[in-house]
Amino acid sequence: MSIEAVGLALLLGLAVWIFLIPFHNATNYDEGNYLAALTDLRHGFALGKDVYADQPPGWYGLLRFFAWIFGNSLTGVRTGLLIVSVAGVAAAWACARPFGPLPAFAAGALLVVAPPYPAQATQIEADTVAAVLALAALACAAWAYRGKGSVALATASGALIACAVSVKFSAATAVVPLAAVALFRRRLIPWSLLGLAAVGAAQLIAYRDDLAAITHGVIGQHTSALGSSHWSRRVNVHRLLHFLNSHTPFSWLVLAAAVATIWLIAIRAPGTRRLVAYWLFVPAAAGFILAMKPLLDHHLVILAVSLVVPTGAALGLAATRLRTEARIALAVLTVTFVAAGIFQQHRQLARSTAPEPEWVHRGANWLRAQTKSTDVVATDIPIVAYYAHRRLVPDFVDSSFTRLGVGELTPAEVSAELDRYHVQVAAIGRTFWADTAIRKVFDTRFRHRKAGPNIVFYSGSRTP
Repeated sequence: MSIEAVGLALLLGLAVWIFLIPFHNATNYDEGNYLAALTDLRHGFALGKDVYADQPPGWYGLLRFFAWIFGNSLTGVRTGLLIVSVAGVAAAWACARPFGPLPAFAAGALLVVAPPYPAQATQIEADTVAAVLALAALACAAWAYRGKGSVALATASGALIACAVSVKFSAATAVVPLAAVALFRRRLIPWSLLGLAAVGAAQLIAYRDDLAAITHGVIGQHTSALGSSHWSRRVNVHRLLHFLNSHTPFSWLVLAAAVATIWLIAIRAPGTRRLVAYWLFVPAAAGFILAMKPLLDHHLVILAVSLVVPTGAALGLAATRLRTEARIALAVLTVTFVAAGIFQQHRQLARSTAPEPEWVHRGANWLRAQTKSTDVVATDIPIVAYYAHRRLVPDFVDSSFTRLGVGELTPAEVSAELDRYHVQVAAIGRTFWADTAIRKVFDTRFRHRKAGPNIVFYSGSRTP
C-alpha cells in the first residue's frame, strides 16, 4: 500500500472521529420533520400527494435507503449520513488530486475543519448530502475533462449533479464550476448533459403523478419566504460577511489561499485556469446564502464545501512553485492551522453535546400508550410521533414557523386534516400552540387537555 493511500485512510479515520462527536445529540426540528415523513412514507403515504415535501424527492429516497440499510432508527439514519459526510472528504481529496498529492490532502483536511460541516455531518439535513454529491460530480469532472478525457466520468458527473439537485436545490450552485471545468474538453459536454438528463427524466417519471404537489412544497414555500418581509435580508449579508472570521484557523487558510491564487495567476503557473474554475463555486454558493430566507446554520454547508477545494488546491500549488525552504514553511503553516482547526472543532463539538430532552420521550410514551399502532396522531413536534412509532398526519410533518409564516397550514386546513384522518390524540407545544387560532382548533375539538413540560396533550375528539 502506498504512502498516499495510507495518508488518505488516516485522514478519513480522523474525519470519522470528529464527525462522531455529536452523533448521539438531541434532534433538531428538521430531523424530526424528516424522520416523521420517513415513517409516513414507509406506511404507504405518498410523497407530495399525502406527505408534505419541503425538499426534492431524492432526499426522501435516500432517507428510505438509509433506513433500509442501517435500520429505521435515529442512529441508523445518522449512520448513513456519517458515511456520506466522510465520503465528502474523499470527494474533496479527489477534486484536488489532479493538482498533486499535497493539494488533495489539503482539500480533504480542510473539509474536516470547515465550519459548519463537522457539526452538520451526522445531522439529518439535506444540505450535507447535496453538497457531497455536488463535490463528487465536480471530482468526476476534474478527472473527465483532463488529458484525453473520459466519457464514463463525464456522464457520471452530469448524473451526480442531477442527483445532488434532486436532494436539495443548493447543489445547483456547483453547476458554475462544473461548466467552467467542462470548457477544457468541450467535446465531452454532451455526455455530461446526457447523464444529467437521464437522472432528471427518471425522477420526473417516478413522481409524475404527484409532481405538482411536490413542486408546491419544494418551491412554493421557499418562494413565498423569499418575497416575505418577515425575515430581513440583513441577516444573510451579516452572516455571509462574517462567515470567515479571525477566530477560526480555516478562515486564515482561505485568506492565504486567496493570496496564493493571485500570485499563481501573476506568474502564470500551470493549472491556474482550472484553479480559477474551482473558485467560481464560491460566488455561486454565496449567492444562494444571500437569497435563502430564513437562513439557518445548515444552509452554510454549501459555502464551506465550495471553499475547501480551491483553498487546498491553491495552497498545494503554491507550495510546488516555491523554493524548498519556503515550501517547507508553507506546509508546516498549513498543517499547524489544520491541527488547530481540528482541536477547535473537537472542543466545540464536545461542549455542545446534549441528549434528547426527557419531555420528548415522555410525550412519545404518552402517544404510544393512548393509541393503537394503526392510528394517525397530530403533533407540531414531529420527533415525538417518530419515537412513538405512530403515523403523523402527513401534512403536519412540516409545521415549521416558516411554513406558517408564509400563510400555509391555516386553522381551517388544520381542522380539515384532523377530520380527514380521524385524529383522536394530539400533542402540541410549538407552532400550533404559538398560533392562537390553531390552538383554539385543538381546544374545541378535543374533550380532554393535559399539560406537561413543553407539551400539551389532547385526547377524546368531540367529532365522530
